[in-house]
Amino acid sequence: MDKLLTEKGHRIVTKWFQPYMILESAKKYFDLEDYTFNGQNKFEMMDKFLEEIKNSGKITVGLYMKNVNKFYLLTLKDGIQENNDITALYNLLFKNQFNSDEHYDSDDWIEITTDTDKAFSMIDLGKAEASFIMNLV
Repeated sequence: MDKLLTEKGHRIVTKWFQPYMILESAKKYFDLEDYTFNGQNKFEMMDKFLEEIKNSGKITVGLYMKNVNKFYLLTLKDGIQENNDITALYNLLFKNQFNSDEHYDSDDWIEITTDTDKAFSMIDLGKAEASFIMNLV
């Protein structure tokens, strides 16, 4: 089975996509909550954001995108059946947003990491478009 569906870790997306298109797609399947930050409260908001992912009790994925001063919390809506955060992300967002199976065999545009700092710093350094923050617990 493809590592995108099985490997635990955050998903760092380096392929360009329209940020608001993925948010519109996400709204169909997830309840969205955003944590807006500025230069002074970024790390405080990041800690709250990560704590919420960890303690949600539901399938929840975080999203951090380049050039957007918000962390997005995506919590699976009631009535939508998925096994875990990884399959929810793949089935409901990646397949719909990027809609071509050929992309999923490629390591060229998604990096999987368990290093949470790297998932954030790749965005801050402009080396990636988005990081999907998974619950690693």
